[in-house]
Amino acid sequence: MPNIKNIPADCPSPHRPIKYLYWPTDPLPLKIVTISKDKLSDFIDRSVPPKGKACDRAYFGLDLVMILSIADSSASFYNATEEKYALKEVFETIDENSCPLSFNFHMHTVHSDGQLEPEILLKQAIDIGLKGMAITDHHTIGGYAIVRRLLDSWEGNLQESQSQGKLYTFYPQAHQRNSQNNSQNNVKIPRLWTGVEITAEIIGIKVHILGYAFDPEATSMQPYLQGKEPVGSDYQAIRVISAIQEAAGLAVLAHPERYRRSAEKLIPEAAHLGIDGVETYYAYQNPKPWSPSPKQTKTVRKLAETYGLLQTCGTDTHGSNLLLRR
Repeated sequence: MPNIKNIPADCPSPHRPIKYLYWPTDPLPLKIVTISKDKLSDFIDRSVPPKGKACDRAYFGLDLVMILSIADSSASFYNATEEKYALKEVFETIDENSCPLSFNFHMHTVHSDGQLEPEILLKQAIDIGLKGMAITDHHTIGGYAIVRRLLDSWEGNLQESQSQGKLYTFYPQAHQRNSQNNSQNNVKIPRLWTGVEITAEIIGIKVHILGYAFDPEATSMQPYLQGKEPVGSDYQAIRVISAIQEAAGLAVLAHPERYRRSAEKLIPEAAHLGIDGVETYYAYQNPKPWSPSPKQTKTVRKLAETYGLLQTCGTDTHGSNLLLRR
């Protein structure tokens, strides 16, 4: 076991707790850990990370973990890339029938330019029977944060009521990591991922890039979660894509057929910059009921397959109904 006093001064250590530390995650799964001081020595190991700087590196079982912060309470663990890889698996199954009744990965609340309060959005998602979703407000996770708290609160209340043999039925405040029928109130609970829509520039035009499953506390994401469009170099698509990926997230080009350049021009360039996916299934003419536009879908799907990109869907809801765009 290494002597932790020998850790270089510019590295995080038990004596210099940190809020967030990024570590390249592919192909290794990354776990972020909060651990008590008295148990820290059980997990610390040393290595030489990229750029030759020797910092803490910890292992828990066979999974790579990084020290997130040092707590005085007992140890607890959170897998930072579990969400990413779970979402990636979902994206690999998405087709023209996935949205809006099974999955929806593009929606807005009153925290940006939408009309839905987060609580009402969640109720609608449960009533629809969504299996998975992401709230993608522009440059903020305010709506997501409220829904996340509701779900976590419900989970705690449900566990307490079950332990006391009581029936807990408070409608939308429900959360389980994997979507499943809840025996207490027979509602299907959607899995919620972090999401955001970011304005960026690519080949001289303004586009929107969707970020999913990222760590909302990641340093790289902070310029994009301030409630306004990024400026300067942060406005460049390559920076936006990198920031999302550094936060263990997935970057997706939104509605590729809505811009002043064609999808045939944009998607190859976005792929060159390292984007993870494109929003293939999108309703460009705002039909009622919602359905992806056939012509644009065919074009985008072919390009996505050519460049090996993930394909997503979303209603891009700005109005008061999750089943429609407006």
